[in-house]
Amino acid sequence: IGYFAYGDNTLSPIYDNLCEDGAVCSFGAQLGKWLAIFAVTAHVMLSYAIVINPTEIAVERLFTIDKFPNPKKKLIGVTLRTVLVVVTVVLAEVIPDFPDFVNLVSACTNTATSFIFPCLFYLVLFWPTVKKNYIFITWNVGIIVIACVAGFFGAVFASISILCHVFGVAVVSSETC
Repeated sequence: IGYFAYGDNTLSPIYDNLCEDGAVCSFGAQLGKWLAIFAVTAHVMLSYAIVINPTEIAVERLFTIDKFPNPKKKLIGVTLRTVLVVVTVVLAEVIPDFPDFVNLVSACTNTATSFIFPCLFYLVLFWPTVKKNYIFITWNVGIIVIACVAGFFGAVFASISILCHVFGVAVVSSETC
């Protein structure tokens, strides 16, 4: 949609198209840009707790904090969760070009958890029911194959981006870093 609205001059992040830096903009355009920035920031900050919660629970189980008495259990849980947040902030600050790293992780994990595993688990769990229904089998195997190819290319392009931005290595000869 951004390319349809702004053409080849589309800026990233998309809200920079509302009012470019240094340009004289109306109050409405500036307000729209700042509201978009606020909405994106609020979304990231508020959804972070949902994203990190499974990791926090796994770490709490690893340290078996359930065996401690209640006040101490709460203190250890809060401390572990705070340490996890600090570690993720430090990683985000230390890793150069963090978005490239996130793209690599997402290409691998999102493809698997969104497309490959659901189809695979469906086939495994309901195999006695679907083993003679070749349309379901073909459909699920097709989704798995397409997802594997897309995940592979996503990981390759993310790796090329990391090599270019972090190490200054241009993998494609016409590409400049």
